[in-house]
Amino acid sequence: MLRSFTLLFLLSCSFLAGADSWTQEANFGGTARHAAAGFFLRGKAYIGTGGTFSVRKKDWWEWDPSSNTWTQKADVGSSGRSGAVAFAIGTKGYLATGFSNNYLKDLWEYDPVANTWSQKADVGTAARHYAVAFELDGYGYIGTGNTGGAKKDFWRYDPSANVWTQMDDFGGSARSSAMGFSVNGKGYLGMGYGASYLSDFWEYNPSANSWTQKAAFGAGTRSDGVAFASCDRGYVTCGVSASVDKNDLWEYDPSSNSWTQKTSFPGNGREDPVGFSDGTYGYVGTGTNIFSEFGDFYRYNPDCTILPITLSDFSALVINKQVNITWTTASQVNNSFFTLEKSLDGKRFETLTKVDGEQFSDAPITYNVTDEFPFNGLNYYRLKQTDEDGSYSYSNVIHVSCFALQNEIVVSPNPVKSDAVIAFNQNGDDADVEFSFYNASGEMVLRNCYSLLNGVQQINLDLHSLQSGIYFMNITSLHDNRSVKVVKVD
Repeated sequence: MLRSFTLLFLLSCSFLAGADSWTQEANFGGTARHAAAGFFLRGKAYIGTGGTFSVRKKDWWEWDPSSNTWTQKADVGSSGRSGAVAFAIGTKGYLATGFSNNYLKDLWEYDPVANTWSQKADVGTAARHYAVAFELDGYGYIGTGNTGGAKKDFWRYDPSANVWTQMDDFGGSARSSAMGFSVNGKGYLGMGYGASYLSDFWEYNPSANSWTQKAAFGAGTRSDGVAFASCDRGYVTCGVSASVDKNDLWEYDPSSNSWTQKTSFPGNGREDPVGFSDGTYGYVGTGTNIFSEFGDFYRYNPDCTILPITLSDFSALVINKQVNITWTTASQVNNSFFTLEKSLDGKRFETLTKVDGEQFSDAPITYNVTDEFPFNGLNYYRLKQTDEDGSYSYSNVIHVSCFALQNEIVVSPNPVKSDAVIAFNQNGDDADVEFSFYNASGEMVLRNCYSLLNGVQQINLDLHSLQSGIYFMNITSLHDNRSVKVVKVD
């Protein structure tokens, strides 16, 4: 059976198994440590900084899920730190605060394509460590923490303007070593340590800039644990309570304001691990207890990752600047329909279309989709499958670069205020490529060089230094010389 639809969708993925279960991945590439920081960005996991019992670290590591391998990347800043926070916005990662020889309030931006760190505006008015950070609606948020005393201030970072704005203070009491995440357009922060171990839990509404207290953490008091969000729910694991290191896992459902205990983290009970999500899977690793530093690394498969279908094929093909996608189910049980969802950043998804499924089928069914107008740049997608009883599950989040066909150069956005994404096909062999900007007088005003592989490329360029005006950007390599107009605005 073949069904055809027209919508925005591309690439391939596989559906996940083992709901509410953990899978051990390759141990973290650096030395075992605690109080590290990390995030998931453009299909890769990143972990670094942190400390051992005697040394603070500044190394930075990338994990590739496809090969289950770690690769060391550029160090963070000039000195080691522990107790930092990290988050990702769009195509960049950010790491801030922590403790070195003193409390820190610096912010660093990571470009995974160039493998470079750039220092940005300092965080707020006070240095700190053991704060909470998350991304929400394209902004970074940092709050609470400790700088010789517990804090409750809360700050928002705008990456396009490189500016911090103080928001309403956190709704609970001052604290450090709390846990937080963002899901469904809201931020969540709670637990931690103030004058004592805490269990309260709060929701932040960015549109109203207000806090609302929610159901207390399901296991009572907790600090120094880790939290992540997946499939419209939040998760908290590890940490310490009453001097006991924990490894239990708790799921928070915002729709019912309730906590449910899930399958425990399989490693030792521990404090100060690092954790984050790719939108579907959660990842937790490193940490410490009174006896050991840990370097193990695990993937959590939430309940939402099981679909009552068997997917045997998922593929995409570009034809005449359109994308044709097919997916084939080997079987379907109680399947009502599929919902295709799309995102520009892999975190905030919108519904594209609903595709009817087969309630019961043990024969292969192939669905065909044509993307007539793919976005320029990265496109993120997931497939939501809904049962006859209304329950639903998600596929993993996938992404693809869909731009720069043939000799086209795409600059996004254009006009540009600050950062721009340059997308194009690198023709010929792997080569060193120069990006040079010329003003209306023909003077070169900016130049960047990268070593790039053959094929479709996406480069992030910082254009803050350019004055407003019209520029011509040349892309030059041994096999190529192309130009495109770029408009810079304030």
